[in-house]
Amino acid sequence: MLCQSFLDEVKSLSDELSAVGKPIEDSDLILSVLNGLNPFFHSFVTTYMLLAKEKSMPFFYFHAELLNYDLMQKFHNHTIQPEIGFYALYSHKNSSKLGACSNNINRSRFSGKHPPTELAAMVAEANTTYLNQHQWCADSGPQDGGHTHDGAQ
Repeated sequence: MLCQSFLDEVKSLSDELSAVGKPIEDSDLILSVLNGLNPFFHSFVTTYMLLAKEKSMPFFYFHAELLNYDLMQKFHNHTIQPEIGFYALYSHKNSSKLGACSNNINRSRFSGKHPPTELAAMVAEANTTYLNQHQWCADSGPQDGGHTHDGAQ
């Protein structure tokens, strides 16, 4: 189940309980969500538990933080994947003599070696540029007592 779908279902159940006079406190709702997350969210759960010792968080902010984390992980996994593909091109050169056809295959551009340094540098630069232009930052809400930058509350 997708993170957003899971959160929507939990929120729906919470709303139904509130409608029949049995509201769930945000802290209990958050703990229910944390207990229902898969191991992919282990670092998020650990971080939240450490931060929760200092200050509680309304479910609304928790919901936003969890979705931000999910998006960040998907983005990170998506951008890292192409680099892994380059190393899949690495293979040991076959030393047997099977004829001219197999020798041509063994002489392919990347056979038996890592990708050229220039190519690896281009990929690293492209990833860095992309990450700098599309950076996701987790935000736990206003840190100045709920005041906006224009002084309104």
